[in-house]
Amino acid sequence: MLRNSCKGFSVLPAGNYNNGSFNNAGNNGNFWSSTENNSNNAYNKNFNYNNSNVNENNNNKNNGFSVRCLRNSSGNPFVTMMPLKKEKYEKENSTAWEWKCCE
Repeated sequence: MLRNSCKGFSVLPAGNYNNGSFNNAGNNGNFWSSTENNSNNAYNKNFNYNNSNVNENNNNKNNGFSVRCLRNSSGNPFVTMMPLKKEKYEKENSTAWEWKCCE
């Protein structure tokens, strides 16, 4: 990341799919990392809609989390994102959050 720059992306709280049901829609946005922990588990980021928390978790690959495709990306797309700023955007019939990290 460039010094004195901000990067961000919008996250809709789509929730996740687990054990045959959809969960946490409206509360969380979960995104898989490309990093495995072992043959059964991989890392993911959880964006909590109710506060500005972003957590890294280690979950079973059978969970249905979102993916974010990055074009021409090199290295690990998940970097430490501190300080973290959350902005709320209201649109007709929907709300979205944008998380930004700035150096």
